[in-house]
Amino acid sequence: TGQFSLPCETVWKADGDVRVEITSPKSALCERVVCHERPPSINNATLSSPLDNIDLLRFDDQLNYTCTDGNAVNGEAGRRRLTVRCDAAGDWDVPMDTCQPVQCGDVDDIPSRWTMNTGNLTTVGSTIIAGQTISLSCNTHSRIVGSSRSTVEVLCGEDGNFVNPTGGVCAADCPMPEIEGAHAVGVGRGDTSHVPYQSSLRFQCDDDPIKYLEASVRPAVGCLNQ
Repeated sequence: TGQFSLPCETVWKADGDVRVEITSPKSALCERVVCHERPPSINNATLSSPLDNIDLLRFDDQLNYTCTDGNAVNGEAGRRRLTVRCDAAGDWDVPMDTCQPVQCGDVDDIPSRWTMNTGNLTTVGSTIIAGQTISLSCNTHSRIVGSSRSTVEVLCGEDGNFVNPTGGVCAADCPMPEIEGAHAVGVGRGDTSHVPYQSSLRFQCDDDPIKYLEASVRPAVGCLNQ
């Protein structure tokens, strides 16, 4: 028999030179390192790779994880996949990234025209995450348009944005203005309905049906006898 040095390729590791005495069979193989442990458990994520022969994983094998609903990689909406790799020592190279809840911001970030209903579990200053729903109503300067509801349910979506599944928007409006000596055209006298903010109404002078006024709901105007 004879002896010779047989170093492993660079992707495998040996403690010094490998010396092999060949007797039978007349060949020697370097095998990839076997992973010592089962795949790690990652919070808020599930293993999405095929599980066939999962106990026979070796160096450089990879497994994919998917963040659960409402979570994303580092909380960044749209990123839901993580990969772990078996390193040269047979250990799992767990990524630094983690699956965290997607956030829609704080209650403080809700536009001022909304008022969060008393008794809601979400308190001012707390973070609203994907899947959470908060109940809102309009403040004194606006009302719900497009819905018969007195409140609007606003959901924090998977993309990190607020969505309104129940319909209706909270829009600022103004009461019908009163102009001495004139009435609004097309709405009838004595109508107390609200007018959308920054819109205009057409008024007709009572003593002269030919004269009209274009009035914004904000400035004060009046009809003068001529």
